[in-house]
Amino acid sequence: MSGTFAQVNAALATLTYTAGSATGTDNISINVWDQAGLSTTRAIPITITPAPPPPPGPQLTLPPSEAVVVSTGLAVTGVSVADAFAAGNPGTMALNVSDSTGRLTMRDAVGNPLPGSGTSSISFNGTLSQVNAALATLTYVSGTTTGTDTISVGIWDQAGLFSSGDIPVTIGETSPPPPPPTSSVAAPAAEQVVAGVTVAVNGVQVNDTFAAGSAGSMAVNLHADSGHISVLSSTGTPLPGSGTSSISFSGTFAEVNTALATLSYTAGATAGSDSISFDVWDQAGTELTATTAVTITSGASVPITAAMLQSPTSPSFATAAAPSSDTVPAASPTLTAADVTSAPTPAGSATPDMTGGVPAMATTD
Repeated sequence: MSGTFAQVNAALATLTYTAGSATGTDNISINVWDQAGLSTTRAIPITITPAPPPPPGPQLTLPPSEAVVVSTGLAVTGVSVADAFAAGNPGTMALNVSDSTGRLTMRDAVGNPLPGSGTSSISFNGTLSQVNAALATLTYVSGTTTGTDTISVGIWDQAGLFSSGDIPVTIGETSPPPPPPTSSVAAPAAEQVVAGVTVAVNGVQVNDTFAAGSAGSMAVNLHADSGHISVLSSTGTPLPGSGTSSISFSGTFAEVNTALATLSYTAGATAGSDSISFDVWDQAGTELTATTAVTITSGASVPITAAMLQSPTSPSFATAAAPSSDTVPAASPTLTAADVTSAPTPAGSATPDMTGGVPAMATTD
């Protein structure tokens, strides 16, 4: 090239060098002639070293496998991306997460589902920190059949470098439900009461593990076929329906048992049989029932037996006391018919019906 002094220096300021494909040495030679024909030469030695390795690209960390039962959700934990280039350079990474038979969900920084959530494929662009934050919310819901599935994760960084990995998923049968907690209504098997009498029905209690540990109210229905029943509140006042054959009330587990501890039964006026039924519903909708059979007897009279009549010490008979003197009273004078007929009639006294001087006996039916 040629040019003025300024033009030459401006051109030299833009000088660049591209090394060849092999390592070694090289020289850049510069020769300059001025307007007077004077020249100078300089050499710039260059050492060509091996090219630095490319950045490693994204490094995925994934769980080795997952297991879930059919139609069940699972939090997929332990998924993350490391990328030194992405961490130190601007721009966004591209993330793809997909599976074959299940449904995936990821959320953004404020908790909103990312586009594609609820389907089998989600794509997301963000910085390295945003990508890792989204992967930390990854959940998987299995399909309706047993078998296997695969969650695939693919990531591109700003340098266009790509990394991918798979998470195998085993889908098993539905787990059997846990056995229900033991629940019952404890009540006496039988009661005996005299007709028209009221008795306390003791020992009635609800046993329900779920109800005891859960909020909300239980519902209680009590019924007697022919008698009347009563239950008191915690303040001692009769609950609605007390004094009739049916009571319905609701309350917590503790309140129900407190009320049942006050249960009383009043028998009808006649002997026979009756029953008290207990029907309890807990907060989970579980029904518990029990029945107490009631025998109603007649009045509590004491029967008199032959032994009681023959016994001189029976409480039904008093032993005659012996006279305190050995003197025998004189014999009463003998009354004649003349004495009876001649006796005056007291004023205001009823005159007996006489026949032959002897009072006539009243006939009986």
